[in-house]
Amino acid sequence: MEITDKTLCLTTYDNIEIFLNPEQAEKIRQAIESGSKMITVGGSTISASNIKGIYAGKHIIQRKRMMAGEWFCRYGHWHRRHEQCGHGTQAGDRKIW
Repeated sequence: MEITDKTLCLTTYDNIEIFLNPEQAEKIRQAIESGSKMITVGGSTISASNIKGIYAGKHIIQRKRMMAGEWFCRYGHWHRRHEQCGHGTQAGDRKIW
């Protein structure tokens, strides 16, 4: 598994996702704030008006999992569509709110 520092994701209105490190994200934010109309990101040039936002990568991954039908139980585990959660069924494994 490769370790990366690209923890943020630029998303466009046509659903292109470009993962960025914090320094790249900050440069893009500055370019947008300064009024740049076209921005070069990862070898591609995109229109600043086509950028939907820059999000934490974990939120993008969570959204993709949910769109694929997975769900997150209150015990902190992901489950496949229609899978029943068995967490918290054993004594000592119960989560108290």
